[in-house]
Amino acid sequence: MKGFVGVLAVTGSFLLIAGAAGQAGPRDEVKGRVREAVLEAKASGRSQVQIPAPLITPPSVDSLYTVGEQYSVIVGQPLQIVTALTADGYIETWYKFKVSEVLTKQPSVPVEPLEQYAPAALLPLGADEVLLSSAGGSIVSEGVTVVERPPYEFRFRLDRQYVLTVYLEFSGAYAALASMTDGAFELQSDGSILPMGHKDHPLVKDIYVRTGNNLEFLRKALKEQRR
Repeated sequence: MKGFVGVLAVTGSFLLIAGAAGQAGPRDEVKGRVREAVLEAKASGRSQVQIPAPLITPPSVDSLYTVGEQYSVIVGQPLQIVTALTADGYIETWYKFKVSEVLTKQPSVPVEPLEQYAPAALLPLGADEVLLSSAGGSIVSEGVTVVERPPYEFRFRLDRQYVLTVYLEFSGAYAALASMTDGAFELQSDGSILPMGHKDHPLVKDIYVRTGNNLEFLRKALKEQRR
């Protein structure tokens, strides 16, 4: 699996939903670093505590050519957001996306079940839906808000559409962002795409040079590469 490692969101995608704290379940479900943080906060009389996200080595994708050869590009809009705990007690945020268009698709997609990893609240998936997860988020347990902030944080909004360069896994049900935030663009009403990552990143710069950050030109560039 290229992007997804165990139940940790080691996908190159870092998405923090500010202010969207999930309510943890029974006390015995809160474990690991989050449980430790809750106990530390209660002992010191605090109602909120912040913990570091696990260290993640991002994938290296630096050109639109590489995207067209090895990755997929989808257009979609978030339908649902769920905050959950990983098996070892870190926080992750999951998104269910409705895909309206696939601009290009990677040569092969690993075939394996996703159900054991994904939150039950996001299942089942429709034929035009995919899941995307990220390190970080916030959870409330025993009156304490635990916030986990990854190094690169931004949010996907339910009322916006996005163009995402991804690596599809789990029979196409899971999408891991290529090159972290630098593989995500917000689609505007005029057809332009705004990068959500760093403007100086090689991938972001290459997409701008080759497409002018325009969805139609991106569509054409990827189509020509497939010929």
